[in-house]
Amino acid sequence: MKSFSIDNEIDIDDMTILSDSVSSLDNSFEFDSNSFVESTLNNIKQFFHEITRKFIKKVKILKYEIADKISYKRFEVGKLALFIKIRDNVYVAFNHGFPNHFLSTESLTVDPGDYLLGKIIFIEPLEATRDNNPYNISLDTKHYYLVTAEKVISEKN
Repeated sequence: MKSFSIDNEIDIDDMTILSDSVSSLDNSFEFDSNSFVESTLNNIKQFFHEITRKFIKKVKILKYEIADKISYKRFEVGKLALFIKIRDNVYVAFNHGFPNHFLSTESLTVDPGDYLLGKIIFIEPLEATRDNNPYNISLDTKHYYLVTAEKVISEKN
């Protein structure tokens, strides 16, 4: 039998020997499906555990990052609120579905201009009465008096 060379390194006779060796290995190799399944499940569990851990870490980071974003749906102590001037010394919180949140007059140390961004430090729920209605809203309307600790930014900054 004539030998045919491939790249001067492996010839046909070597390929035959290699093929016979692989065939004998195939015959002696027994596949343990239980070990394979168990190993695969462990790898999947580790993968999902790592993904879950990274996801939880990212959520915690995002919660921290958005803590100082401007509130417009829910006003709470410690959150930032944007107040827009509606008339002299009356500022209403920019909102979506939560009207009647007004900036306290104590928070207006100087005229901030048309808007003010401040951090809420106190919220007082009130009800408009004949004697107490500085915002000229309908009587018996529930409204909120918001005190800000500091002026973060205003038109005149």
